[in-house]
Amino acid sequence: MIIAMPMSRDRLASHFTKAQQIGFFNEQHQLIGSFANPALQAEGCSAKKAMLELIINNKTNIIIVQHIGERMLVKLLDAGISVSKGDSSLCVEELLQTTRNLNLRLLDASQGRASLNHEKKGGCCGGQSGDGKSGGCGCGSHSHSDDSDAHGSTGKKAGGCCGGHAGHEHGKSGGCGCGGKTKSRDESVMSQMGRGDQANASQENASYAGFRKM
Repeated sequence: MIIAMPMSRDRLASHFTKAQQIGFFNEQHQLIGSFANPALQAEGCSAKKAMLELIINNKTNIIIVQHIGERMLVKLLDAGISVSKGDSSLCVEELLQTTRNLNLRLLDASQGRASLNHEKKGGCCGGQSGDGKSGGCGCGSHSHSDDSDAHGSTGKKAGGCCGGHAGHEHGKSGGCGCGGKTKSRDESVMSQMGRGDQANASQENASYAGFRKM
């Protein structure tokens, strides 16, 4: 059995992610490994994820914490790691002994601290909100407003209700993207010329009405 303990100055760290290092102990309460806390070496989601992976990769069965956020608590529990409530006023040996007390186990996210900063940022890795402002750590997709305009104002982007391209590009779906194609300038001129020839022919036929051609 492996017991992990977030530590600062050889004692249990009062806050889980702010520990200076993570210590790992065996069943005989001997320290078998100690690693610098990766959550202090960077910021954001990736740093906390690295800390979680360090704990999991060292085959941790139980971890001792004093204060921990509800999101991190859930991730530890989902990884199958038992979480034991500790007190930084106790020495390391006393803390290791308390892991046998099942009444000190944290079993639900509500037993962790709510992450106020996380909610203010709109959630981790939530991408950008519809108004173009960054949500969370900003590692998600861009806002919808960046990708398209109302009824496709840019030719290369999907336009309007039916996903067509902008009408001002020749040969591509127009306006609302409903499949209509705009005519080019040359096509329009040729069309007008054709209508003019037909009108002239009609007038010529009318001028000979009632007369026999010579």
